[in-house]
Amino acid sequence: MVKPYFEKEKQPHKVSAIQTDESKRKAEAAISQLVQGIMAEGWRCIKREYKELQAVIPEGTLVEGNAPKNLEKNRYRRVVCYDHSRVQIESERGESYINANYVDGYNQPKAYIVTQGPLARTALDFWQMIWQQRVEHVVMLTKTVEGRVSKCCQYWAPKEGAVMIKPGFQLKTLQVRACKSFTQSLLELTNVATGEQQLVTHWHYLEWPDQGVTDSAAILEFIEAVNEARNGCTAPIIIHCSAGVGRAGTLVAIMNCLEELRQQGTVNVAANVRRIRQQRAYCITTVGQFETIYRTIFEWAGRHLNLGPETLAEVQSLCEAIRGKISHGTKGATTKKAVRHLGKAAGSLEHIREA
Repeated sequence: MVKPYFEKEKQPHKVSAIQTDESKRKAEAAISQLVQGIMAEGWRCIKREYKELQAVIPEGTLVEGNAPKNLEKNRYRRVVCYDHSRVQIESERGESYINANYVDGYNQPKAYIVTQGPLARTALDFWQMIWQQRVEHVVMLTKTVEGRVSKCCQYWAPKEGAVMIKPGFQLKTLQVRACKSFTQSLLELTNVATGEQQLVTHWHYLEWPDQGVTDSAAILEFIEAVNEARNGCTAPIIIHCSAGVGRAGTLVAIMNCLEELRQQGTVNVAANVRRIRQQRAYCITTVGQFETIYRTIFEWAGRHLNLGPETLAEVQSLCEAIRGKISHGTKGATTKKAVRHLGKAAGSLEHIREA
């Protein structure tokens, strides 16, 4: 009897794995130093760090995203793509623009494609990008509708056996697996003209509300599941929320920070966020999202490093403090609020347009 696809054995590649004993010792020292610094200064240091990142005007042009013919392809007027890192598609219409940017992983160029939730009018371009980039995994961090507002079109068929037809493509849902915090679907994408087929795993994370942040334990387990399934995959992974800057940028930052710890035993949250913002403008749009990066790092460290009882207690205390702080007053902004935040940086955006 053939095993269902999702039950096939895969070689583990978990974010918890440290590559060497030296990296593990360095990671333990790095986390201990980070915790001590925050305990000494208080949360002001994290908020100050985020404000310093916000003050940096990104360098890059936004010409294609602001071209009149492309404006309707942007879900939000002010959230457009850098020219230097944008993904270019080959469409029959001769148009190359899609609201998506390549973003580097840790020591892995173009590991991610960070993009907006597709609009009904851009869903075909989205699947064209998946086909041309040979993407095998798509991560979705938004619901199609949140607070009675459309955040993403239904660009895939959510039920097993369902078929969706797009010009040039047929999309069939082969399997669906419902987990505690996410739904995993196996999709079969067929190029109608050539008959070629490609399998795509769709990961729909359900625990990241538009007006809040996610639980660190849940997102850590989600990242581990995605990484385990992706082991050996060299194609970029697509990550999107609604605007493609808040939740999506935060997830990329978490994954890169954990990979830095795994490979090198070091972590620099601000540096990782800065690199991401150089490729996808204004990623991580609220201080709550920025704090979530730290909280997930501490969650990982508490599970997978030998920190000693005192440091472990401090890590657990910090996790609880951030969780309480976020739930009682530092909620992530809605996408609409995030866009207004970008609007406050209109001078920065205008500066980029004129550059």
